[in-house]
Amino acid sequence: MRALMMLGRVTHRGICTTQRRALRNKVPKLQTLFQKDNDVPVHLKGGPKDVLLYGTTMSISALGVGWVFYAIYQLL
Repeated sequence: MRALMMLGRVTHRGICTTQRRALRNKVPKLQTLFQKDNDVPVHLKGGPKDVLLYGTTMSISALGVGWVFYAIYQLL
């Protein structure tokens, strides 16, 4: 019984913390980045990671379309 009471205290302490973590507000910085008029599409304004993600997505999509056409060709 005593072990169950201690378990309740331990789990409560793990959930309820007295110290709050401070989070930085990144929204104003990102708003200025994405609202700049620099002739770059919005899906590429995030930098090199966005370019890599976009290129990878387009490559996988192109391979998938090619695979579909190949499968249709095999059926004919």
